[in-house]
Amino acid sequence: MSLFRDLHDFVAIPKLTALRLAPDGSWLAAAVQTADAEGKKFVSSIWRIDASPAGTGRPAARLTRSAEGEGSPEFLPDGSLLFISQRQGPAAAPAPGDDAAKDKAALWLLPAAGGEAIPIAAPPGGVVRVAAARDARSVIFTAHALPGSSGGAEDAARRKARKDAGVTAILHEAGPVRYWDHDLGPDSPRLLAAQVPGPGAESAADGGLRPAAEPRDLTPDPGRALDNAGFELTPDGSLAVTCWAVWDATAAVTEEVTAISLATGERRTLLSAAGHDFSDPRISPDGSLVACLRAAHDSYQHPGDVTLVVAAAGGGNGAAGGPRDLLAGLDRRPLEAAWAPDSAAVYFTADDQGRRPVFRVDVATAEITRISADDGAYESLCPSPDGRWLYALRSAVNAPPAPVRLDAKAPGGDPVPLAGPAGPVGLPGTLTEVRAAAAAGPPGPGGGTRG
Repeated sequence: MSLFRDLHDFVAIPKLTALRLAPDGSWLAAAVQTADAEGKKFVSSIWRIDASPAGTGRPAARLTRSAEGEGSPEFLPDGSLLFISQRQGPAAAPAPGDDAAKDKAALWLLPAAGGEAIPIAAPPGGVVRVAAARDARSVIFTAHALPGSSGGAEDAARRKARKDAGVTAILHEAGPVRYWDHDLGPDSPRLLAAQVPGPGAESAADGGLRPAAEPRDLTPDPGRALDNAGFELTPDGSLAVTCWAVWDATAAVTEEVTAISLATGERRTLLSAAGHDFSDPRISPDGSLVACLRAAHDSYQHPGDVTLVVAAAGGGNGAAGGPRDLLAGLDRRPLEAAWAPDSAAVYFTADDQGRRPVFRVDVATAEITRISADDGAYESLCPSPDGRWLYALRSAVNAPPAPVRLDAKAPGGDPVPLAGPAGPVGLPGTLTEVRAAAAAGPPGPGGGTRG
């Protein structure tokens, strides 16, 4: 029976929501979303996917198994895997008598040599997003904190006092007050920095790795400037580049990109323009350039254009000039970007007549080359360290997201499926299997969707 004939089977298909390539290029960490045992909610886990084509490498293996789930995989230079989870552990447990942090996510690390994952940071407000440096054991992450709090201990004490007093109200003194289906506040995200200890930091409690020291707050009381902000670290871990929301006197918001020194906490504006938003900054592997999306605000006369710009990470015009539009004249809107390992080109995706192909743009010449030629929609771009391959998640109208490999040196080739996580019994796990199931025919009378 085709998985498209039954809604319950269709919903139960494992969904890959994120993909990260290990520093040596040998395997990928994937966040896989599945229904829980009761079928009432979705939970995520981290899987290891061999970078070899399906049938030639090891089958996919599940790395994490907590009931709370895990997500947001990121790698350290030695191959250790960071992830975010609400699972409980010795260093992540709340103080006696205080259960305020039990449902908050912490930052965890799975050592490259194997073994149990350990908690690295557990701020009282929970970890939201994380980014790691390419060549250092530095990490930055966003975590919620109450206004005026200085450090995790004070924030935890204020949260406990608020809970003990039965206070659930939120005082809004400025916008925004709501995002989609939830109110904002009373806390707000801050950007924190930490240094992850390496193997050899012996401790009887954790078997060779210790939790990081108290994270440093890089953005005390930022208000709502970091809501849903994307950010990255330079390869040496010395500079954080992040989106930053700014409101004017009319309450109109503009998204800027700022650079923050991890040594001093000094913040300076890197990219800003009236009537434009900058988002999703990506730092080049050599640390010299920042690429990001620039979206013009819509007006009554014209829809806002979206393009990909590049600027010097040090600010100013720099040797490369900036911000410089890499897609001038392109009538497509970029959605995601990833640097080539030599820092000479940027891969990006853009919607195109019902598809979402992968393109490459040369930084020096702005020449654009289409990499994928099929009918798929691509996301989570992961270029290999040698520049030969491009790994990504591919989906289509008849196929859920599945890991594939594209030949970056031979544009127009077919995507090669990887051995992704297998679905429940009777359901497909690879791109080929999904296509075969979809081709089994349209659903019979009585329900389902049309094939």
